[in-house]
Amino acid sequence: MYSWSSDIDGPLGDGMRVTVDRLRPGRHRITLEVTDGITGHIAVATVNVTVEEAPGPGHGEVPAWVWLLAVLLVVAAALLLVRELVLKRMPPEAPPTPPPPPLAQASPDEGWVEEPPGG
Repeated sequence: MYSWSSDIDGPLGDGMRVTVDRLRPGRHRITLEVTDGITGHIAVATVNVTVEEAPGPGHGEVPAWVWLLAVLLVVAAALLLVRELVLKRMPPEAPPTPPPPPLAQASPDEGWVEEPPGG
């Protein structure tokens, strides 16, 4: 499970990727918390991003949300890499033990038959 948040604007979304349309100007601490659904391990990564007031249209500058998204994608990729490395270090699960072979049972018709003496 993935959870993104800003210390200024609060929750930003869930999932491997999140798109943020607008963040208030200021210095944000963006946090990504990843919970491994198999082992329950939690990894947290943070990055500080300064969002400035967007200039008026026509200035040709890249909007702050594009830079934020790029940084968040890099953090997400790093966390996925860490998760894969952790999973590779976990011991593999033991294969299931096969069931024991069935016990041999003789049916009543397959018993020993003794012949009478002199028979």
